[in-house]
Amino acid sequence: MRAISKTVLAVALLVTSGFFAASISATTIRSASGYGTGESISQCQAATGNCEGFQLAPIQVNGIWYNGADFFFRTPTDSNNNFIAGQLDIIDIGQVSSGGSFFLPLVNPNLLFLNSDGSSTDLLATGVFSCSNDPSDTTASSSTGPMLGLPCMGGGDDPSLVNELIQSNGITFTFSGDISNLVLFTEEGNVSTGSSVATPEPASLTLLGTGLAILLGGKLRRRKQA
Repeated sequence: MRAISKTVLAVALLVTSGFFAASISATTIRSASGYGTGESISQCQAATGNCEGFQLAPIQVNGIWYNGADFFFRTPTDSNNNFIAGQLDIIDIGQVSSGGSFFLPLVNPNLLFLNSDGSSTDLLATGVFSCSNDPSDTTASSSTGPMLGLPCMGGGDDPSLVNELIQSNGITFTFSGDISNLVLFTEEGNVSTGSSVATPEPASLTLLGTGLAILLGGKLRRRKQA
């Protein structure tokens, strides 16, 4: 299974109400190409060799529905025809701007991938889903041809502009540059459907503080006039 791991520095979040517990981690980037033959997801699930398949499926995150897909793969662990298989939820976030953020609520933010050796783990099972190892590609490809319609990040968008901040109930992705189409992945079923609250952004906190100050000032003036 092809995977790229890039370490991107992230800053700890400080909010006016106190510190928010979080941990900094490497951004995991997974390529959608090169898993094997391209098949339907049901065919790949029933296959005995290396393959990849997907089906489009919308996914709800933070109360909003996004375009997405179920992506299934089988990849060899050694030369003795031993394989590991997995299924990912793909989430097509769309355009994001430099300085912005996106909170992805997760059942297990620290979930790790099983490596191709079938025993060790070292990469987060959540991150950026790119079309291929070449950032200029706009379509994922299997060994038997392009996988048209599978959401993936490409077209020159730089995955290293995406930073991950692991929190207790999910991962906050922040962006150090504009991205025309952000696509994320996590292991199937790892997106939390429970109520989750994203960490407020500094700009939001500033506006909140300004609003409270205006309200308080208005009350004080009315008391003096009375």
